[in-house]
Amino acid sequence: TNYSDTGLAAGSTYFYRVQAFRSCWGNSAYSDPASATTSAPLPPAIPGGLVASPGNARVTLTWVASPGAGSYNLKQGASSGNETFLANTTGTSYTNSGLFNGTTYYYVVSALNGGGEGGNSREASATPLPFVTAYWTNRNTSAAQSWNANANWTNVTAYPNATSIVANVTADIAANQTINLNGAISIGWLNIGAANASSTYTIAPNGGSLTFYNGTNNVAGLIQLSTSAGDTISAPITISNNLTVVNNSIAHTLTLSGTISGTNAVTYAGSGSITLTVSNGYSGGTLIRGTAVTPANFNADSNAFGSGPITLDQGTLNLHSDTTTYNNYFWNLVVPTNTSGTLNADGRSYMHGTLTGGGGTKCPVWYDGS
Repeated sequence: TNYSDTGLAAGSTYFYRVQAFRSCWGNSAYSDPASATTSAPLPPAIPGGLVASPGNARVTLTWVASPGAGSYNLKQGASSGNETFLANTTGTSYTNSGLFNGTTYYYVVSALNGGGEGGNSREASATPLPFVTAYWTNRNTSAAQSWNANANWTNVTAYPNATSIVANVTADIAANQTINLNGAISIGWLNIGAANASSTYTIAPNGGSLTFYNGTNNVAGLIQLSTSAGDTISAPITISNNLTVVNNSIAHTLTLSGTISGTNAVTYAGSGSITLTVSNGYSGGTLIRGTAVTPANFNADSNAFGSGPITLDQGTLNLHSDTTTYNNYFWNLVVPTNTSGTLNADGRSYMHGTLTGGGGTKCPVWYDGS
């Protein structure tokens, strides 16, 4: 006396009648009709992790997929908060070309499905410029190689060491390779990850360090490619711009084991996870946008994010679990309106500070704050 009619279209009304059947007496009359309307799906969640990467007369946009989304609307504006429709795409990346170098462009993205259009993402901006790009070509993995050797790079006359220069460490390598910084290096953008996805890079200090500075209108960028087998930056980092760190490799983490210092902010984004192993001293605050960040030890737990607030914009913060003692954290956490954040830890974790913003928070820890 019951039946489930499955596979129906969402948001549609269906009408039904029922009839009894008995072989010796024949069929009964039909019942009075009944109807029901299937539920329409809810609009997708706001996409997380929107990153705008500047290039020559173009901006490349990437973001993290929103569950249940069928497509995405990108919107662009010439000023902050005034974006209008640019394009619809089913993927999670888009290149906006034909732009004017030196002009700053602003972007948001929203997700769509049969239930309508969700809200706009957090805004990202970039200023296209004719950046100089250097390509790493040394495939020798028998010993550590030098960043500071001109012969190891193409498309440039000297190894990359200048404001706004883009360094691509993406050559196929047959085994894991270490690249030593034999002096202070300054770049605007670093793309890292072997294209063959079989081996890893480590950017190591050998008396050197890495400064990110991408000019006055752009953030600096550290991007692990989707093909990466899991790379490590163990050299100390100084940020002279706000720095965006992106891991596009879902299967392999990006590890930062060198200290990060400076007065600017760091944004962590991407579809892959990011691991921090040391204390950091930057003071501009932290934004975790659509990715998961994991301090790998107790020391990193307490100090990995420098000073300033930690903002979770559909981001996840996984705390290192020390089962032998109680862990205390003196952080000010922010979860903006219309977004959410997740903080994972065990019951030995105590959060002292503030938890502000109008967004939703999953926080399975003890929280002693306001």
